[in-house]
Amino acid sequence: MHWTAIPAGELNAAEQRLRVAFGESADTIVSKINGDSDLASRVARFALTGGYKPSTSQKRARKIMGKNFFGVEDAVKHFGVQMGLHIPSQPDYLREVPWSEEVLVSCRNTHILVAVFPVSVLGIYSRSRVREILDLFLNFDWHCMPFANYGGEIAWQLMLKTPVARSTYITWAEQQTLLSRDEEIPTTQVIVYAIASHFLVSGERLFKDVYVHGSDRGKSGSFVGVGNFSGNGLSINDQFACNSLSNLGLAAVRKQ
Repeated sequence: MHWTAIPAGELNAAEQRLRVAFGESADTIVSKINGDSDLASRVARFALTGGYKPSTSQKRARKIMGKNFFGVEDAVKHFGVQMGLHIPSQPDYLREVPWSEEVLVSCRNTHILVAVFPVSVLGIYSRSRVREILDLFLNFDWHCMPFANYGGEIAWQLMLKTPVARSTYITWAEQQTLLSRDEEIPTTQVIVYAIASHFLVSGERLFKDVYVHGSDRGKSGSFVGVGNFSGNGLSINDQFACNSLSNLGLAAVRKQ
């Protein structure tokens, strides 16, 4: 929400609270904010995250994965996740990334590691930043389908950046045989969340010329495909039948 959309009374009340909190140190505060170009950003991040600090496990994972990492702080910034609302009070929740450093090193170029929160596909679409920057969702026929409102669960997801190898041109039943014992099929919500989050932090468009499907089906029972992320945006399509198609592969995430 933009500042101009907030009622003047609420803005004035917030400003007064800050002034009271800073007490008689107004000159010092003003001097520091004007003299340190990053201070205002740090204060804003603290306010948005409630003082949340990434754990050692998360820091190591970010260092290993590089641009292929989307953490808790990124979810706060880009998807408007509210710490008190979406993150349980337990201090250790989500603190430990559930894969070893060896696994992350082996996946750092082929997968994206994402802290997924219960934001539905419609919820992602509703974020003005997503619409403005990504121009997502070329077609909107999917908005009334059950999966569109499913928020999912809070969890780390390690998702393959490409369709499962050799998963196009074959049927759904055949695709499932390609999964390793360490892989499983994600929901549409996880796929869209991962694609959008990765683009927001890296500018990279996943599945540019192909669709991938997860575990959801549309109203007619056909597969829900996500992809074809061209320059115009990301498409969600439920018109895929069970037959083999050249432009429909299978999405996969690592089991925890």
